[in-house]
Amino acid sequence: MKPETGNLKPEFRNRARTVFLVVVMLAALGALAYEWRNLLTDYVLPLFAGRTGFFADFQFFHDGARRFLLSPDDLYAGNTRDGFLLIRSAARIDYGYPPTAVLLFAPLATLPLRWAFVVFTAFSAALVLASVLLFRTLAREELGEVEPRWAWIVLAVLVLSLGSVYVTFIFGQVNAVVLVLCLLYVLTVKRGQYVWAGLFLAAGFWLKFYPLYLLVLAPFERRPLRLLLSAGLWILTIPIVLLPFLPFHLYTEYFLKIYPELARETAPHVYNQSLTGFLTRLLSPKSALFDWGPYVIDTRVRFVNGIATAVLLGWLAVNYHLQRERKLLHYACVLAVTPLIVTYGWGGTYMLAIPLVLIVLINALRRGPAGFALFAAVWLVLLLPAYRPFALGDRFGGFVEHLYYSRYFYLVLLTVAAITGSNLRRFVRDRKTDGSPC
Repeated sequence: MKPETGNLKPEFRNRARTVFLVVVMLAALGALAYEWRNLLTDYVLPLFAGRTGFFADFQFFHDGARRFLLSPDDLYAGNTRDGFLLIRSAARIDYGYPPTAVLLFAPLATLPLRWAFVVFTAFSAALVLASVLLFRTLAREELGEVEPRWAWIVLAVLVLSLGSVYVTFIFGQVNAVVLVLCLLYVLTVKRGQYVWAGLFLAAGFWLKFYPLYLLVLAPFERRPLRLLLSAGLWILTIPIVLLPFLPFHLYTEYFLKIYPELARETAPHVYNQSLTGFLTRLLSPKSALFDWGPYVIDTRVRFVNGIATAVLLGWLAVNYHLQRERKLLHYACVLAVTPLIVTYGWGGTYMLAIPLVLIVLINALRRGPAGFALFAAVWLVLLLPAYRPFALGDRFGGFVEHLYYSRYFYLVLLTVAAITGSNLRRFVRDRKTDGSPC
């Protein structure tokens, strides 16, 4: 993609970009320092002082893994809500992930909660940096050297400062692991290493089902049947290999009881940035904006989300079919829309949009002052955690309030629409140029 820099002289353009990136680096370091101070004072230090606080996902992972080490049959024994999540009471919401996911946390379960949280947070931070390195590798293979090394350091710090990354750390979520596995899948697909690609996708699937959406582009790869067969075989092989450690009844309990219950529910809380969450908020009173629920998904919402999912994934598949050479861009779009189409698109899940965000930021850097403004706007939109209250909500309310609370949702949707629309126009133009029928 050629830079569009207007009439700026190259020397001035390069100097302006350097100054801009220095400012971005300082701002990102400031935001990162603020976030890590909060992480330390509000989460880590209270743990070491004996106050467990609220750690959501990680505490559930840790408790589930400890039960698993004592007795594998009791992995899901902590789910004390009647019907798992449907009854809104003080009963506990506990481990709700596939049985295989517990193996990630089993080593941490040998540590006290406080040390396990510290180790997992450091591990997640390392994986965030690894995801940037993987993206850089993919970008270099597809586009050549797109930015100097020091610019990538700035981008890595900026990514660490994003709100989705911050909440992934404080809640102890697995989004960084899923993102790295997805990028490894894309890298191995790009290199034609389908056996490895199937393994990485299956590993991500058995941690969180989201990587499965990447297969929507598989029919348009060089050897689609081999890729689909590899993914399917690995998805079946992993639980079979793990049967000595994970009893079969855990899978039946998860797929027949727990997952169906989870699939029926959502939360209207503003932290849920999925289409289902957005529509549920529109149909709920304002008091529900900070209600964790769960709510049984309205039939109308489920219908609209189903249609939107089919249209979005179908459109991305068609777009990829038209321009397969831009592999990284298309897979980044699929990853980015995943939080939109699932029932619980928590703000942290938007870590999956990081590859698309990096593509936008890198291209913005090449477009002079207008690009710098776009770069800053995108970062600021993604900087605030999704659950941050709207200070002017009472004054504006209505659509403005929903726009603010669904900013991740809108940003990803508009970005994907702009990119895929541009791809379609480019395809039509190229076909007209070579005289082929569109």
